Amino acid sequence: FPLRPVVDGVLVHADPLAHLQMLWSQPGAHTPSLLVGANADEMNFYLVPTGEIDRVDWARVETFARAVGLDASAWKPDGHAGERLAKLQAAHYYQKPAQALAGLISTFGADAWHYSFEWKSPLAGGRMGAAHATELPFVFNCLATARGREVAGENPPQRLADEMHGAWAAFARGEAPADWRTNETKTFS
Repeated sequence: FPLRPVVDGVLVHADPLAHLQMLWSQPGAHTPSLLVGANADEMNFYLVPTGEIDRVDWARVETFARAVGLDASAWKPDGHAGERLAKLQAAHYYQKPAQALAGLISTFGADAWHYSFEWKSPLAGGRMGAAHATELPFVFNCLATARGREVAGENPPQRLADEMHGAWAAFARGEAPADWRTNETKTFS
């Protein structure tokens, strides 16, 4: 996956979470409140449109799982190899880092609102699922636009857009999002 932070000693000097922990541990440091999360099927954005998800074999799943330190149960052949790889990569690259960042913020006494976006897009015969960026037309309440339909398809649930847009707008105004307890994961589906 080409879009991830790489500790290279030049642009990124340390693991991002470790660096933030060090910064926020400094006397007088301000830890900001945070709204962070991930989508259930993030990697489908990269694997489904090109058909790559159907070309993944179990050896590729095993290679990835070993590279990120997962145990053998992660690559045990069961089901669809491409879908398993997509789930493992979504967890590794998006979901776990978002949870870790929310947890870190919480340890410094700041508020963290963590979400999991799980609404399944009907695109690609329903295979896109809750892919990367699928939440954006809901967050910005632009389902009726051409771009919104490109991501969410026809007739997505407006009530979900109202709920998400309201939560993000409240956070941007410095308010607690309605019906969302801080330091707990809220599922949007």
